[in-house]
Amino acid sequence: MVLTGPAFAQNSPGQIITVKGTVTGPDGTPLIGASVTDKRTKNAMATDGKGQYSLSVPNDAELEITMIGYAPQTVKVNKRSVINVGMIESAGKLDEMVVIGYGTRKKSDLTGAVSQVSMAKVETQQAISLGDYLRGSVAGLNVQRSASTSGQTGFEIRGQTSLSASSAPLIVVDGMIYNGSINDINPNDVETVSVLKDASSAAVYGASAASGVINITTKQGKSEKPTIRIDAKTSAAVLY
Repeated sequence: MVLTGPAFAQNSPGQIITVKGTVTGPDGTPLIGASVTDKRTKNAMATDGKGQYSLSVPNDAELEITMIGYAPQTVKVNKRSVINVGMIESAGKLDEMVVIGYGTRKKSDLTGAVSQVSMAKVETQQAISLGDYLRGSVAGLNVQRSASTSGQTGFEIRGQTSLSASSAPLIVVDGMIYNGSINDINPNDVETVSVLKDASSAAVYGASAASGVINITTKQGKSEKPTIRIDAKTSAAVLY
């Protein structure tokens, strides 16, 4: 909504006049740093600490008022020397952001780079190790099969990245780098597994994360009554 003052200037079209006013939000609070621009001459200024501006423009100019989070407003001067503007919020103009390492990115750009698996959704599957749960659950994560009875498996994120160095991803458990094997982690202790597949992982963990990161979050205690849970899985083999 645009609010205009009562003052008018007595002058000829195109003559330069000084336009003053206040830019406010939907609740009437003055907006600091809103940009007021003459669309023709591109002469512009930002509102001060009281949301006020003063701009010299032609008396037939059009003013454009913009500010992040608010819909742009266009106002015709029409020889007026006082123009107050009320801005309207525009939440749709903002892109949802995700913090990654030491910066931010649009959530739409990060969707394919970070994948998360909730163990609550896969705990009913028959599996020996954590790798068995992750196999086929995350695009770009290759979990190698092994004939070992202990369920030993190997991992690669988006294929091999080096002909000589190890292509195994970095394993991080509850924020700490884990130097052991992921096969040694009890799947029943895991709450979620996040797989980082792009360069943003290196911003946190350095060059050791060149082949990606498997970030494991374990289950934590809760302020509830103690519960005891027993899970049992059986298998049968038929010999001929």
